[in-house]
This record gives sequence, structure tokens and C-alpha cells, in this order.
Amino acid sequence: MDSIVLEDELSERLTWTTNSLVNAKKNGTPFRHLLLHGPPGTGKTLFARTLSKQSGLDYAIMSGGDVGPLGKDAVQELNKLFSWANSSRRGLILFIDEADAFLRTGRGSESGAMSEEARNVLSAFLHHTGTESDKFVVVLATNIRSILDRAVLDRVDESFEFPLPSERERRRMLEMFMEEHVHRPTRRGKVIEVDEALNGEWLDDVSKRTDGFSGRQLAKLVLAYQAAVFGSGTTRLTKGLADAVLNYKLTHREEDAVRAATSQADYS
Repeated sequence: MDSIVLEDELSERLTWTTNSLVNAKKNGTPFRHLLLHGPPGTGKTLFARTLSKQSGLDYAIMSGGDVGPLGKDAVQELNKLFSWANSSRRGLILFIDEADAFLRTGRGSESGAMSEEARNVLSAFLHHTGTESDKFVVVLATNIRSILDRAVLDRVDESFEFPLPSERERRRMLEMFMEEHVHRPTRRGKVIEVDEALNGEWLDDVSKRTDGFSGRQLAKLVLAYQAAVFGSGTTRLTKGLADAVLNYKLTHREEDAVRAATSQADYS
């Protein structure tokens, strides 16, 4: 898990889970289904990919948002998916992003908001995950755990919360992203000169000012530093340019926060 920056306790639990999955494959014992929940951009997808790489299992990803548009064909397509998963010789990690899009609660709600098609899809998923399997492991990802159907949560063996990074974790991420996107030459050999003022003390300050940023947002911030250099026609990242980029990001985060709050209100 060296490529993922997480809080220590979560990192240890995920490492243990990876080792458990490797041993399950080796010994032919059933896999354990996982749930990853937390804000967008906190490492859920990256963890699933890393899990596949380190375990040696095949990897497939789907979005829960793709199920609804299938309409009446959704159940048939879901059946095909699990039939294919059961045929995997190496074992398969089936990563379902935005799982709440079709596995959310509502089946037994008084409002009866869930359509018949949605109930059928949910029932099909529960059918395929109702017994232990040594062929595939389902990894569900959602921003909000509580909106998943209780029967879906009952299928989960291990649940992990991916919180927004702490200041210390943001510092580690920024250093990693700066090395990857700024200090290291591009694939075409372009080199960015970096002001001496952009040192450890500067990184400490940026770490403090980016409170509330996800890992993805921090990566985009550093990529914005790179783009600002190339876009300005220079080869040097100055402190003034870096500060201007950060200030722009901080200013426009308020708009993103409003959109996120509106989206979360839809689930309440």
C-alpha cells in the first residue's frame, strides 16, 4: 500500500485485508466482500486497483450509475456479469463504484419510491452474493454508507471508511505529487525549474491551507502548478505563481462545497 497515503490505522487494516485475500486465493477458501465508503477522491478506487495488483486477481470495474439506464435489461446484464465472474480462473475483484446508485435503501420504505425494475436489480445482486464464493470478491464503493440497503450491508464482511486526509497526510501527498508532476521530467523530457522558496516550509504552509482537500484535489492542485508553468510559456515554477494557483483553487472551492452540500441533501 506504499502508493496510497492513508491514516496509519486504516493503512494497517487494508494491508491485513490484502494479505487475507492473497491467502484465501492460495488456500482456496472463500473471499470476503468489502465496502469502501467516504468522500470522493479519498483513495477508494486506487485501493481496489492496488488490491488487484498485489493479490494477483483479475480486476473489473463498473459504475452503479450505468445500471439504471439499462432498464428492463439490467437484471439480465447483471446475471451475465456474475456468470462471467464465476468463470474466472485466477479469481476476480469486481469493483462497483457508486454502488448506491442501484443498491440503495428503499425496498421496504413507506414511500415506495423504489421502482419494480430497481427492486429486481437489487434482488438479483443479493441472489448472486448470498453464498460464499472462491471465484470473486465484490468491492463496493459509496460516498454515503447509510443509504445502502440493509441487505446489501449484510453481504459485506469488511467495511472501511476513507476520510479526508489529515494535515500530516496532505503533506505526504503534496510531496509525492510534487515529485511526480513537477520535479520529475515529463515523458517528453520537459524539465520544470523550481524556486528555492518552494521548500519544506512552503509545503507545510500549503498543507495547512488545504484543509478539507481530498487526495484527488491535491493531485489536481499540483497538476495545476505544472499547467501554469507550461501555460505561461516559462520553465520555472515561482512562489508567486504557485501561490496564485493555490489562491484560485481556494476561492473556487466554495462553489464546489455548495454543489456537494446540495447533492448530499438529496440523500437526506
